[in-house]
Amino acid sequence: MTNKQIAIKLRELANELDPTSETLQKQDYWEIKIKKGQTIEGTLEECKKLFPVWCWTNSNLDQIVNSDRTSNKAYTVKVRANIESDEELKNMSADDLKEKGIVGITLLERLQLEIDYFKETGEHLDIQNITLCSGSRYSDGDVPDVSWHSYDSAMCVDWYNPDHRHSHLRSREIKD
Repeated sequence: MTNKQIAIKLRELANELDPTSETLQKQDYWEIKIKKGQTIEGTLEECKKLFPVWCWTNSNLDQIVNSDRTSNKAYTVKVRANIESDEELKNMSADDLKEKGIVGITLLERLQLEIDYFKETGEHLDIQNITLCSGSRYSDGDVPDVSWHSYDSAMCVDWYNPDHRHSHLRSREIKD
């Protein structure tokens, strides 16, 4: 079996186990559904069951990440339906985004989006760029980021300083 055939089979099995993964319709925006009580660690573990994951720390992310939105209750957010993070937010740091009042994706939401997208397509997000999860902060003030590293075939969870900016580092804006 080729890697593509394996990915297709995994996607079929994942959709059989979780038919709610139909969140990614062919539309301008994707909905990200967060369940009540959903955790970053639990969502990261779900990612690890589907594809390789590298994380900069072995610490429990739920204990070191603070986010603008929490799963105290179920909620849904929308982001642009782009494989790569938002082009118009390139060269903007988390500090810049906050100053401009742009509401960004959280780490939990970005991980759930990766799961939803992979289950639906067998592919990954942010192949060429990095999603800055500007709706979250590590306890030291740094900002989580997520991307797919094709050279080692793994989703990577890392961090940047809140004032760091470059053209490949972009957030995903939450839409009403």
